[in-house]
Amino acid sequence: MSSDLRISGASPNSRSESDIRVNYQDTSKIIAASNDLVASTQPQFYSTDGGATWNQSSLFLAPGDALHSDPAVDWTSDGTAWAITLGLSASGVQLRSYTSADFGATWSFEGTPSGPQTNTDREIMWVDHSPSSPYRDQIYVTWHQGVPAFVARRTPGPGGTWQAPIQVTGAETTGTAIGGDIKTNSAGDVFVFWPEDRGNQRIHMAKSTDGGATFGAPVTIANIFASQRQISIPADTTPHRMARVYISGGAYRTASKDLVYAVWTDLSGEPGCTSGLGPGSNVASTCKSRIWFARSIDGGATWSAPTKINDQPGKNDQFHSRLAVDEADGRLVVVYNDTVADPGRLKTDIWMQYSDDDGVTWSTSEKVTSAQTDETVAGALWFGYGDYLGLSGYAGTFFPSWTDRRSGGPEEIWTAHIALPKPVAPFQYAVKFVCGKPAAGELAPGIYFTAINVHNPTDRGVRFRKKIAIAGARERAGPVSRFFDAKLGPDEALEIDCPDIRKHAPVRDEFLKGFVVLESESELDVVAVYTAAGDERQVETLHIERVQPRRARAGLPDLIPLPDPKTGFCKRDAKGNLIVTIKNQGSADAGASTTTVVFAPGGTFSKPTPPIPAGGSVNVSFPIPGHCFDPDCSFRIIVDSSNQVTESNETNNTASGTCLG
Repeated sequence: MSSDLRISGASPNSRSESDIRVNYQDTSKIIAASNDLVASTQPQFYSTDGGATWNQSSLFLAPGDALHSDPAVDWTSDGTAWAITLGLSASGVQLRSYTSADFGATWSFEGTPSGPQTNTDREIMWVDHSPSSPYRDQIYVTWHQGVPAFVARRTPGPGGTWQAPIQVTGAETTGTAIGGDIKTNSAGDVFVFWPEDRGNQRIHMAKSTDGGATFGAPVTIANIFASQRQISIPADTTPHRMARVYISGGAYRTASKDLVYAVWTDLSGEPGCTSGLGPGSNVASTCKSRIWFARSIDGGATWSAPTKINDQPGKNDQFHSRLAVDEADGRLVVVYNDTVADPGRLKTDIWMQYSDDDGVTWSTSEKVTSAQTDETVAGALWFGYGDYLGLSGYAGTFFPSWTDRRSGGPEEIWTAHIALPKPVAPFQYAVKFVCGKPAAGELAPGIYFTAINVHNPTDRGVRFRKKIAIAGARERAGPVSRFFDAKLGPDEALEIDCPDIRKHAPVRDEFLKGFVVLESESELDVVAVYTAAGDERQVETLHIERVQPRRARAGLPDLIPLPDPKTGFCKRDAKGNLIVTIKNQGSADAGASTTTVVFAPGGTFSKPTPPIPAGGSVNVSFPIPGHCFDPDCSFRIIVDSSNQVTESNETNNTASGTCLG
């Protein structure tokens, strides 16, 4: 885990309550937002280098509005950043939406998702990111107005519009439905979650299978111990806002799974801690708050009994939990505040846990913050931690956002880079594919077809997964899809052909080329059949290739040269030096190594490379010899060129690139 850092910039104003979202199409782009407890407008934070550095901007007030509150952010696949806020005016409180076409630097007013409602509160937003969803890029927002909860949706694309809000709560909800969440899965199903403040003391969920046009009857997930949505704990008690019983949801669907998840803060449920508001300011109380989890394996129809993901024996308190599902592989991450590292039960850190088995088990907790926050001391603002924090991630990399006061001054918003250990399957296959009719100059004229045959040679069923890696043109890396699950019975076989590849590919181009990547616990027979047709659309060439597996080893690092999303391997700094990014995509830390660049012409240069933690990356700078440009400069990168690091895959250490003169 890399060092935590402040993203809200230097400001005399206190910041609190934040949301954060990684752009799944380009993970170097991240946006976040928070409340500003002094200024009237919502501050926005954005990174264009994968969270290494951050800049700040701000929304502006819509006509008639006097104040912003409750931030929410997300991305659509065209690279547009979205922000939602509450606009407070003399006539009431409405939801306001804004867009940014420059990754968060500047913002434009877009609309009012709440329509004519004027008493809205605590909204949260989600974009359907899945390439396989029929409602991809549709935007969903949920909030409450008084007791009931509502959902609004914006249809996709530049011409999309906000549809009229739909009430999703019914007679089952008698308490205020504040603190909800909304998520989608790869099929486009929509799940809206909400707790009740007082009332029946329950957590509910409703599901839509038509893109949010209608929702089914609510289903109760669990009962709540706390008597109301505020839990009073020593670290966050009156006159502060207190911890909140808010819910964070998630969903993940494949051919064999239909999972829905819920995480929330509540009392521990132990004797003496099954009702009321909690321990209050009594640090000696045996009543404490904990993070609870429940899941559904049938698309939300029924739910497991709630469990605590980290029930420590001490008198510490956990609160402000947030869940994120990695849409690339289905792994779960939860972050939360915890006082476990403070014997006095007042100072908090952010902690993280993950699950790689669909929530059946959870990893041991890992501390994210490098310094504690104490909102009980003199000078801390009454708003304190606020009501919630943020979390987002994709493909094993996650970023939380939280309220932090380690400085002793105004509250700030911080983040950290969380890299999950890479899951390693013993057998991996990379199968080249070419599909469609290429443009002039790419390949010989014609129409190309690929059929990948996969056979299970064992006497038992085999589960495996596949993803599509698009090869970008002009030495630029293309997008990579998430993994899709598949299975074969004993001696069964299936085919992955061009229509299948097009269905799962993260782009919709007429001509596609790249790799189908397969990962399996057992060895498979993988044979690719390549054919090409000419103008008469008759087969003119046929080639058959058996693909051998790469044998991956668990618990080892894996160093690769990482291309820049825009410039490929030709990434240069202000002085013109070549910047080589080395990523450790393995499941263990890598020790010191050597990186070499061979310029043609220009010579060979090597530089020491520092240790890289699992999931981390470093940049190494190489001056480009001037006479390499003739007129362009070609080069070859070799990471771990001295073979100092034992890796799970020793065949992916090289890459070639060209810098144009």
